[in-house]
Amino acid sequence: LHTEKGRKISDHEFELLKRFADLAAIALDKALVDAKFEAELRERRQAEAALKKSEERYRSVVEDLSEFILRWRPDGRVLFANEAYCRYKGETKAQIIGRNVADLFSPKALDQAKEIISALPKDMVQDDPWLVFFATAARRITGGNRNIKAFSQALDTFETQKETRGMLLC
Repeated sequence: LHTEKGRKISDHEFELLKRFADLAAIALDKALVDAKFEAELRERRQAEAALKKSEERYRSVVEDLSEFILRWRPDGRVLFANEAYCRYKGETKAQIIGRNVADLFSPKALDQAKEIISALPKDMVQDDPWLVFFATAARRITGGNRNIKAFSQALDTFETQKETRGMLLC
């Protein structure tokens, strides 16, 4: 190879130029990867901020509802109670969360629910996820497999029917 002025480039200089070109290509690739990473990171941060804002709106709606909202695990342990429920019970969230949901209802109310549901035809109860849900909730929840299976059955049906309220309860 020759330069513009006719000077011949030595093999050593050619190898140096080749290495420099390789390093420049690597630096360019790294810059492109860094730019892509920064864009993905920016998108992720925006998505996380949007999710946080959505969660805050949801929590605000749930907390501000005048209806009682109580969420518990299949074993009956309370995970969440909104402010309306806490005011009704005259207890703080700390006093409610972690307790067994059956302990929050009077035995009379649980017995009445059991009586009403048990009077219904069995196939009607099994086919209606809400009745399965309430029948299970009305039993004294002790964490047995029967309750877990019943809640799972109700949840599966709620999901199949795209019944969001039911899915939130289970």
